Amino acid sequence: MYRAIDQYSQVIDVLLSALYLPRRCPRRSGGMFVLMKYTTEAVASTDVESGEPVRVCIYQDVNLTVSVLIVYSGVHNFLPGWHFYNGHAANDAASSIINNTGSDVRVTADFNAQGASTWLLSGQRINFDGLGGRLKNDTMSFIRVAS
Repeated sequence: MYRAIDQYSQVIDVLLSALYLPRRCPRRSGGMFVLMKYTTEAVASTDVESGEPVRVCIYQDVNLTVSVLIVYSGVHNFLPGWHFYNGHAANDAASSIINNTGSDVRVTADFNAQGASTWLLSGQRINFDGLGGRLKNDTMSFIRVAS
């Protein structure tokens, strides 16, 4: 289920202005929107109304830093239209991820769930470093968020 950002725009405007982030969060096709992480993970990883974690946050750098791409649910290839908030393409550019959903998440190195694969349990956060069965840095091309 996708949620439209417009439902929360007033609440988000208040949160973003407090963090000195852009006033409006750009929407992208595919049921996701993106935010820049500066001082807190809360805006990027919790439901605005309930405070419950409901998103997968994919970061451009290790340790959940730099620009972020947020995915709510579904199955997605990181096609050319998928970008981090800073405008950089997301395909083969992710370095860390946190699963803030109540579901398991699968990410793979190639489109259509092909290639090396990593599973994330609910609440799990990892750096893509190629160790212990994790994807290598800057190889992620696909995500599946179980519903």
